[in-house]
Amino acid sequence: MLRAILAPVGHVLWTAVLGAVLFGAARGRDRFRFSIWIVVTYVGVAVLHGLWDSASDLAAVIALLANGRAIEELTTAGGLSAQTASAVTALAGILYIVVLIVVAAGGILTLWLVLRHYRRAERARAVAHSAVGQPAVSDPAVSDPAVSDPPAPPQRPIV
Repeated sequence: MLRAILAPVGHVLWTAVLGAVLFGAARGRDRFRFSIWIVVTYVGVAVLHGLWDSASDLAAVIALLANGRAIEELTTAGGLSAQTASAVTALAGILYIVVLIVVAAGGILTLWLVLRHYRRAERARAVAHSAVGQPAVSDPAVSDPAVSDPPAPPQRPIV
């Protein structure tokens, strides 16, 4: 149930991280420029998505390994007693929520770092342009000709 509620948030988050890197790589240029960071981000988003999708399995394995009696019962009796199974199930439920929170926090942190990087790069580019007397690329009057006013026609004296 919890995963169903959080699934749209997770998928939107993975898309936002990759989209931020794609748009950041294209920012301030006439056309797209490939960057190795696009591939690194894609792999990172795929890992986060894989961890998100396997959170319940990961939680169950960790719960089995954390419960010493469960491993002993599995190796000797070939199954779990009702009491041990109940303890493992309860621990797995808690760990499932923890894994989802950790993966979501990792995605949010990644998005924040990517956005911070591109904001800093934009500020540095603006400072560099202003130091040489050129307008920054993010200036709408420079980057979008539709925004800038057309030059005024020369004035003729009235005779």
